[in-house]
Amino acid sequence: MASVKDRISILLLVIAAVAVLWFVLSRLRFVVFISSSWTEMILIVLGSIVILFLLLDHFFNRSR
Repeated sequence: MASVKDRISILLLVIAAVAVLWFVLSRLRFVVFISSSWTEMILIVLGSIVILFLLLDHFFNRSR
């Protein structure tokens, strides 16, 4: 059974992933004109998800 802290962590990760995907997909016409490979796009999206997750984690866990 996952603890509440683990569930909140997973929820924050899902929210960050959805936010990044929404941002990328809402501006897809700009992405089409940029010459990049699929691996570069995947790395950009994953990097953005990690950064958003770390920022949200930092702001919600200020007691440490």
